[in-house]
Amino acid sequence: MNKSRKLLEQALELAGNGELDLALQKLGEGIRSAKEDDDRHWLFLLHKNAGVLHEQAGQLTMAKESYELALPYNKSDTYLLYALGDICRRLGENALATKYFESCYTVATDTHDSDLLATLSKSGYGPK
Repeated sequence: MNKSRKLLEQALELAGNGELDLALQKLGEGIRSAKEDDDRHWLFLLHKNAGVLHEQAGQLTMAKESYELALPYNKSDTYLLYALGDICRRLGENALATKYFESCYTVATDTHDSDLLATLSKSGYGPK
């Protein structure tokens, strides 16, 4: 089994047991390993999951940092773009939130994600 996959699975199990700090440590190990291997796929997944865990812990600034570290590895992940927009909005970074929501809208349009398009439109981030 891929070392990054194993560390991600361990992290998710720890998080499921409420041990977010240990889970984030495992993700950090995975990120270091993926960097050594220059594995863009796992760097994306590990940073994204770190963002999710930071967000669950209420650590919005850390969540934003983790999501932003994931972004260069997959700029068309609608979950990531939406999460960044939502966190920026919650942090009061409205211009940046709008940028991420607009990017999310573009990708959702290209991929015909009608549920996400409806959510974005209800939030005021649909077509002008």
